[in-house]
Amino acid sequence: MLNHVVSYSLAMAVLLVAVAGCVAAPSRLPTDQEPESTDTPQSEVDVPAPSVDADIPAPSVGVGATCGRRRWPVKTLTDRDAARVNFAPIPASVEQLRALPVPRTLPQNSRNSPVELTTYSLDARILAFKLEDDRDIHVKISALEDTSLTMIVEFPDAKCSGAIASARAADIRSARAALVGRFGEPSAQRFRDLSGVGTFTGVGFFDELHGQNGVAPNGIEIHPVLAFSAN
Repeated sequence: MLNHVVSYSLAMAVLLVAVAGCVAAPSRLPTDQEPESTDTPQSEVDVPAPSVDADIPAPSVGVGATCGRRRWPVKTLTDRDAARVNFAPIPASVEQLRALPVPRTLPQNSRNSPVELTTYSLDARILAFKLEDDRDIHVKISALEDTSLTMIVEFPDAKCSGAIASARAADIRSARAALVGRFGEPSAQRFRDLSGVGTFTGVGFFDELHGQNGVAPNGIEIHPVLAFSAN
């Protein structure tokens, strides 16, 4: 009888140990399973393309650089007739200059008398300006009482070839400086509208018609401008 009791007690002890081992052993996660990332995806940011500044001034030209071609000696007062120009200005108006007859020829290195040998001074409305490819500042002006009656006046760059050698280089330089001092540097990409009245003094010049902004019907210009003041 005692043997049966001992055997039963040993069997129960073994069973309890086995059950306890099963309960205490923790379950294991698979070792090849990566933990889920807690990082949130970075949102895409639209970065606008840099804007192009159309009004960036053109780079300065080197001293003596070739800037223009068409009638360039006449435009810069370095043509063979430059010594014959009368620099005592006579008063004129936009209307009067637009009414002048068109010359039959436009020589590259000489002048049409009497207009291109005359210095004019005129008051006009200032409408717009732009820096041209030949470094001239092209200014569109009009009659005081009628802005549809337009013509062009031009301010060469005194550092360009021709202008730098002109007997009137100092006047060309100071007139341009006065214009820029009043209105700032012009854009090389587009015309900028201006307003006001100015007095322009310079030599008469006939240009070829090639679709210029503000050109007079006869192509008359003041070119170069030798003095400028804004009223």
